[in-house]
Amino acid sequence: MKLEGVKSNRSAIGARVLAHYGGKTQAQSLVSQSSFYSCNDPRLHFGLGEHTVVDLEVHWPNGLVERFKHVPINQLMTLKEGAGPVANRGWEKT
Repeated sequence: MKLEGVKSNRSAIGARVLAHYGGKTQAQSLVSQSSFYSCNDPRLHFGLGEHTVVDLEVHWPNGLVERFKHVPINQLMTLKEGAGPVANRGWEKT
């Protein structure tokens, strides 16, 4: 999953995503780096096992919370703050 901020910040740094599936929840935050002279992949990856759909909850840095139900897995999904999913742009490098 790739996030694009609009009102918060373009890179969506600080956004938190919750993935709900099969009675379980995974959470990831978008951070710019994790240690000195390092950089993280800005795409968030969730391992969902045998599940085929997931419910997503995105907490944007500006306080907006968006929910997306029954999202199919095994795809790169780009979510834009306030607009939801945008056209698939493939597995681009950032």
